[in-house]
Amino acid sequence: MNEEMAAHATMPDAELRPSPRWLIFSADSGYERPQVMRVQLSNTDNQRPVVFHVRAKDPRVPRVHPKAGWIEPGGAVDVDVFVPAADDWPRDPVSFAGQRHRVLVESAHPPLLVDRPSDPRVAADYAKELFRSARAVSTMYTFLSLWLPKLIDSSAADCC
Repeated sequence: MNEEMAAHATMPDAELRPSPRWLIFSADSGYERPQVMRVQLSNTDNQRPVVFHVRAKDPRVPRVHPKAGWIEPGGAVDVDVFVPAADDWPRDPVSFAGQRHRVLVESAHPPLLVDRPSDPRVAADYAKELFRSARAVSTMYTFLSLWLPKLIDSSAADCC
């Protein structure tokens, strides 16, 4: 196998398993305060590690940490999903809330000849670079769903 072939990511046999798959946030404060939920991404492959990359349509809502990384065979990683206060949202909170938002989670096997970096930041940078250069056919996709409940219009609630 030449070095060029070894540098390519390969598609995993199974997708990452997010737990929970749905994150339901609270509208009690009118989204005036930021909220954080944690999801665990599990590698169901017991033979090979996977690298992952999390993408949202708009990087401002939700924010995710870590966005990329490395998961050992049979291992898992916790990912924090952060919804900032409504002042930082890209659109009006009334139109942005009350709908499902999907977050894409990509995964791929790193090349066989690559060892896991010991520093988590280096591993995340490696994963991001791998997904920039990886072909779409070598990537497995799964989704997280976020639900931001509708805001209740206070003027409508006062009328009755």
